[in-house]
Parts: sequence; structure tokens; C-alpha cells
Amino acid sequence: VHKRVALSPVGRPLNKLKSVYELVIVIADAMHCHMEIANKCGILHRDISWNNVLFRRESGLVQGMLIDFD
Repeated sequence: VHKRVALSPVGRPLNKLKSVYELVIVIADAMHCHMEIANKCGILHRDISWNNVLFRRESGLVQGMLIDFD
């Protein structure tokens, strides 16, 4: 069992993205995350919504995250 607990904010909400292009990247990352967890761990998220997809920006690039697996 692998668990990760964040004690400080690590992502930003989707309404803070700068373009549709960034939104596409973030959603693709979240979909990839869901596929990997489903294939490797047999876990389905079952509550993917705008509130459960966040992004972070590093060196000008955005990365999507899928959160709230409880």
C-alpha cells in the first residue's frame, strides 16, 4: 500500500490556467494518471471532476494531477 499525504498545497485549480492548450495538457496528464493507477493497482477513481484535477507549473510547463482517491 502506497500513501502520500500533502501537508501544504501542491496544486492549483483549473480556473488558474492561462490557455486551452494548458487545459488539454493537464487533462491528458490526469487521464494518464488514472490509466496507470487502474492498470497497475486495479483502482478506479470513480469521482473525477473539476475539483479533483489540479495542476502545477514548473519552469513554465504545466503538469496535471489527479487527487482525492478516498
